[in-house]
Amino acid sequence: MRETDIAWFSGLFEGEGCFSIEKNGGVKLTIGMTDLDIIERVNALFPKHQNMQPIQPKPAKAGYGIPKIRHTWRVSDPAEVQRITELMLPWLGERRAAAARGVLAHLATRPGMGGYQRAKTHCPKEHEYTPENTIYRGGAKRYRVCKTCAQVWWTTQNAKVRARRQVISA
Repeated sequence: MRETDIAWFSGLFEGEGCFSIEKNGGVKLTIGMTDLDIIERVNALFPKHQNMQPIQPKPAKAGYGIPKIRHTWRVSDPAEVQRITELMLPWLGERRAAAARGVLAHLATRPGMGGYQRAKTHCPKEHEYTPENTIYRGGAKRYRVCKTCAQVWWTTQNAKVRARRQVISA
């Protein structure tokens, strides 16, 4: 992709685009306009994971012209949103660049994107994750476990097993 294409797309996004962070933690980039040829050009630049759809207008009100069909280009795949946002960032103005940095910060700390769990400093029971108090489990998908919580869990599980064995042997 040429630098002029990225600059053109960034300028278009500056005027017609929108960064969104959804309530469920998802993110999306959206461009909406009535010019289908521009939306098709954007789709040619970024064809992966997009949703291009026309939106039918409401019926015309008296005294107004016939409303136009609005075309929308949307990307909601987090990895693609991050890639496109990082490409645009140097070309955006102050306000949009701040929104872009907000989206990138959200992506870095949201669940499922890797940075969220690493950013946590304490377990759910408020024990600090220190090298002495952390166990790593899970093979390829490694995750952290608080040693203090793990010991409490094992102690209670062993007590239950011992109690069942005593009932059975009695």
